[in-house]
Amino acid sequence: METKRLEQHQAPLYKESELETLVLVRDEEVAAMLEKQILLDNSAKQSATECYLVGDFANEDDAKKLSKVLSRYVWDVPVIASEVLRDFWVVYSSNGDWNQSVRNMETLRAKGVNDLWLVPSGSSKGVISLGLFATADGAEKRLKALSEKSIEAELIRRKKYRYGVKLITSDGLSPIPDNLDGFKVGENISIRKIAC
Repeated sequence: METKRLEQHQAPLYKESELETLVLVRDEEVAAMLEKQILLDNSAKQSATECYLVGDFANEDDAKKLSKVLSRYVWDVPVIASEVLRDFWVVYSSNGDWNQSVRNMETLRAKGVNDLWLVPSGSSKGVISLGLFATADGAEKRLKALSEKSIEAELIRRKKYRYGVKLITSDGLSPIPDNLDGFKVGENISIRKIAC
């Protein structure tokens, strides 16, 4: 009787049908399994990643300042540019001589062109602006009207960019405070979710 009682106390604490079979594997197989697990873990982390565009600046330097502030809270905050506007500038070009540009202006006025502006400084100094248009069609009409007056104008296609900071996070917006050293979320800072 004592033997029977001893057997009951020594019964296994598991069910044999639920046991895994242990098999010896080679080092290469272990390395492959570990690599597969790392890939699965990285994939899970990437799927939890969210991206936001923070700010909408006309000036890239402002976006860089915000990026520096945000880098205190989140590690990956690149500045990105997005083209938002194209315009078409009709100009009478300059040869770099300011006095010649002034004479060209007088000549254009003598031909009946009064809607013009002489650019006084910057990289376009001396260029005579004959109109800035939102569409290529409007600019082409202006060029045609000037051509009918024997004026050889040029068309410059310009692109304007807006700048923001791409915020890549797996914690949502929780690490980002509402006031970021003068950048106030909702006042002068916009945040919108974007595709990563």
